[in-house]
Amino acid sequence: MAKLGDISAPRLIKILLEKSAGARCIDVRSPGEFAQGSIPFFSNLPILDNQERHQIGICYKEEGQESAITLGHRLVADHKNSLIASWLQLLGEGTPGYVCCWRGGLRSRTAQEWIQQAGGNVLQVVGGYKGLRRELLKSFDHLPELLVLSGPTGSGKTRLLDRLQVPMLDLEKLANHRGSVFGKYGASAQPAQASFENTIAFNLLKSPANNLLVEDESLMIGSVHLPLAIHKKLAAAPVVQIQESLETRVENILQEYVHQPLAAGMAPLELQQSLEDSVMKISKKLGGQKTTEVLASIRLGIFTKNQDIHKDWIRNLLEHYYDKAYAYGFKKSQRTIVFQGDWNECHHWIQKKFA
Repeated sequence: MAKLGDISAPRLIKILLEKSAGARCIDVRSPGEFAQGSIPFFSNLPILDNQERHQIGICYKEEGQESAITLGHRLVADHKNSLIASWLQLLGEGTPGYVCCWRGGLRSRTAQEWIQQAGGNVLQVVGGYKGLRRELLKSFDHLPELLVLSGPTGSGKTRLLDRLQVPMLDLEKLANHRGSVFGKYGASAQPAQASFENTIAFNLLKSPANNLLVEDESLMIGSVHLPLAIHKKLAAAPVVQIQESLETRVENILQEYVHQPLAAGMAPLELQQSLEDSVMKISKKLGGQKTTEVLASIRLGIFTKNQDIHKDWIRNLLEHYYDKAYAYGFKKSQRTIVFQGDWNECHHWIQKKFA
């Protein structure tokens, strides 16, 4: 059977941008490699697991390529048929799917040959994962203009992004983190740094807009950091600033960090532990006395289910930590505010701006 052929990284990126919903893409790198960085819409169906890859790496260094290839075939032999079946199931029938490894080398070519022999239809990605990542990251060299949505903690920035129908880049959603020490989204982990960058780049390429709305972010969003080009662009961009009362913000945080997790099925003691862990991350800046007060209120609020007690510790954190940090950081940035207003006024102004 003749080789089905290759596809360049730029061409595949273009296809994924146009038809991402129907993409059938296989990454045959080891689970460890995939965990360190992945491309949107690629599924990890590895030809070698982490231990097998390690064994082959040692063999390659000590005995050369031919011995390493022989060892690889021997390691895969027992599960080769089930592996091919899983590839074929993902690929389906009709137009070809796509397969990549680290650099578009032996692993993806082997997978392509096995898939072809079994009657499947797949193209090998030239340059593999590295080629795709290189192509995606070019988007950081030509960033659109940004409009930054800012406001103190609890002012409803994320909720406003969810309501607006305008071109935007939701960095917190892509990072799977709300950007504060209390910001973890559910039980799922944050992406690897490389995966975060790849997904940002893909979203930038997917948006045809010359202007994008983005929430105000520091360099770090949980465990990942913004690409430097975006951080610099964001730091110099004009700002729309939400201004809400302290009590409104307290209520917003109560809903987001207490009521919503409990309503989603989180156990009260699990929530308590999560909140306490978050407070301890800022305990040095908060101070010993305030930390003790906040922790005591969290425990009492969880135990009594008293909303006023929850509001006490939230208000304490806003007044003695978050508001001070926001005011200092915003003053230091010296960015231009193009509009200020409450949540509804900002919603109206931004929607009109992008109309």
